Amino acid sequence: MSIRRFVIVVFLALSLAGLVYAGPQATSSTPASTIITNARSYINEASAVFWSDAELLVYLNDGMVDIATRARCLEDTETISLVADQIEYAPVSTFLAITAVQYSTTTYTKGLLPGSPKEVGLAVGEDSVAEPVYWYEWNDRVGAYPALSSVTSETIVLYAISLPSTLTSDEDVTTPAIFDRALTLYTAAQALYKDKKFGQAGRYMAEYMEEIERFRADFYDRAGTGKAE
Repeated sequence: MSIRRFVIVVFLALSLAGLVYAGPQATSSTPASTIITNARSYINEASAVFWSDAELLVYLNDGMVDIATRARCLEDTETISLVADQIEYAPVSTFLAITAVQYSTTTYTKGLLPGSPKEVGLAVGEDSVAEPVYWYEWNDRVGAYPALSSVTSETIVLYAISLPSTLTSDEDVTTPAIFDRALTLYTAAQALYKDKKFGQAGRYMAEYMEEIERFRADFYDRAGTGKAE
């Protein structure tokens, strides 16, 4: 196979993989207690002796945050009403990251471009624009600029990754079901680190990362050019 053909085949494979695995996934209905039971099978401790259920639950909650951060799988939106002459707004929800921002009026919607606080008032042509063109995130606030001099019902819509809620053992896992095995591996690996079984813990973490890579929602750049990363 020629190098050129090989490159084309690899590119198509990556593109198809992105199309298959990209996008929101159904939230898992698996109880946290089931993940803990499964993790105990990995660490070979069926009942609490060295590791308590409460301790494993801490690792599980940490794992959900890690999965949401790496896979960007807990997608959510929040709409904020704009205020005249105001640039920054505090979202009501707690987000791990904001991926995109849209500006909406009663007649149309448009995506805002990534900006920076240091560019407010300095962007090329900004003084001649009567509505927001750019957005940024800073200190748990979102900026949209230029600010509107007057408002009617204009809004911005945040497209973001939510922070998973902290679970008790009888609550269901909130990350997508496809990551249940990854969450089990993460929980077991963290437990083994406590027992200083670094080799086995490292193997489980390697498997965990492989599971994340299989289903990463950001593998396919839906918000960009539509090309695989």
